Amino acid sequence: AQRSHAAKALAAMTVIRFCYGALTVMVLMLCRYAWSDTESDGLALLGLAVAVSGAGFFIAAVLTPWAVGRLGRYGWIVGCAGAAAVLVPALGLSFTPVPMLIAAFVLGVVTQGSKIAT
Repeated sequence: AQRSHAAKALAAMTVIRFCYGALTVMVLMLCRYAWSDTESDGLALLGLAVAVSGAGFFIAAVLTPWAVGRLGRYGWIVGCAGAAAVLVPALGLSFTPVPMLIAAFVLGVVTQGSKIAT
């Protein structure tokens, strides 16, 4: 029974981390080729995106203990996955910098939040 819980948690983490990686690569490409004219501007924008995602990691570290206490470990993981499934496409499909940066923050929160909970 314990292995079943561990397998489910690892499967959820695999999916969430894959989506985080895919968004990271997409933001890298958009920063370099679509949202900036020079390599320096693209790198600066990518640095901002990484910083915003890192801020999400910090918020997750603060928020997760409280959320796990209220929702339970698996409830928090499901909440994180559900929030990412709804908010990231809603924000990211415009392919414009500000909503995509907000999506990076959201994905930073849910990725790190679910990782802390496992």
